[in-house]
Amino acid sequence: MQCVKQRLRRMLYGLSQLSQVLDTRLSKRVYHAYAQSVLQYGIIVWGGVSSASLEPLSVTQRTIIKKILKKEPRYPTSLLFSDFPVLNLRQLYIKTLLTYIRKHKIELLSNIQHNYQTRHRNNHGYSTPQLYHGIELRSSHYLAQIVYRNLPNDIREAESCSDVVYKRKLFKWLIGIGWAGTEGLLHSYAS
Repeated sequence: MQCVKQRLRRMLYGLSQLSQVLDTRLSKRVYHAYAQSVLQYGIIVWGGVSSASLEPLSVTQRTIIKKILKKEPRYPTSLLFSDFPVLNLRQLYIKTLLTYIRKHKIELLSNIQHNYQTRHRNNHGYSTPQLYHGIELRSSHYLAQIVYRNLPNDIREAESCSDVVYKRKLFKWLIGIGWAGTEGLLHSYAS
């Protein structure tokens, strides 16, 4: 993650200079092409770490967005992401994880093969892998089970749509639930 942060810090000056001559729409495209592509590279491996570990990288992401929008350094984060609707790091991780699950559902999610009622039948028919070490709680394989179980039905039903439609629905849903809702996807169990 330190390498990703350094690459983003090197882009900071160039992106702030480009924002002086580009409008917000074009600046957003440049952000997606350069900064977000760097953030997404390998995020499925390191994106499940704790919020405290992600914070230095999140600060860099917010700094870039503030430079693009020409905001002062103490501009509130809640307003920042509503002014410039892009996904924060955790939301990028969830989106990447869900698109990966969609393509590899058979390998990642193991079906429960019985008809009688057990407590695991509430997991939407998928069993959760058994953990042997505490560090596995942050692995993408385990978090994929948790996130998939916490998905609303309309997102689960959108899996049959095209890739573009599915990603668009994921983006709108993640923006709608915000930061707290995204963190809740990783820590809670849906009832």
